[in-house]
Amino acid sequence: TASDARTAVDGVYQKLNDVHARFWGAIDAYTDDQISRRQGSWHNDFGMHVLTASNRMFEQFSVYRDWWIGIGRANNVIKFVPDMDIDEAEKNMVLGEARALRAFYYYQLVRAFGDMPLIADVEVESDFTVPRKSVDEIYNQIIIPDLLFAEQHCRDGLHDGHISKWTAKLILSEVYLTCAGWRMTSQ
Repeated sequence: TASDARTAVDGVYQKLNDVHARFWGAIDAYTDDQISRRQGSWHNDFGMHVLTASNRMFEQFSVYRDWWIGIGRANNVIKFVPDMDIDEAEKNMVLGEARALRAFYYYQLVRAFGDMPLIADVEVESDFTVPRKSVDEIYNQIIIPDLLFAEQHCRDGLHDGHISKWTAKLILSEVYLTCAGWRMTSQ
């Protein structure tokens, strides 16, 4: 039902809350918004761009894991909602929100860690041998197409806590600015 589709995409939003409610400062570390002057701490790993997935801070806050859980949930929505017998506009709105969230999670991952596995499908069994794809491939195959889809299909109106077409445009503009500039995660 439409309610089932909405519940599924709400699960994707839930990971956004989990990750960013306790971790936003770390993502913003060493940007114009926040400068950490702490020496000898995990903050320096951000400033030097030498983070790894096993960094103590990521293990403590489960951020890396939670972004991937969000991507997995978004992939489930993207796979199963198209076959639902619901209004096409509602279906596309839910898919737009799921794709925008998946793009946002991937965007955060590639900015923090660089090359990542590109997982855009739901697998029956976990596959831990998926090779890493370049940041540019992830931008071009997931992040930008997902945000363009969301821009076309999400609601157009005042923000009500869900991703709107304007939210998608805003994230897409940041993505384009990031792609146009020099990324520390590029090799």
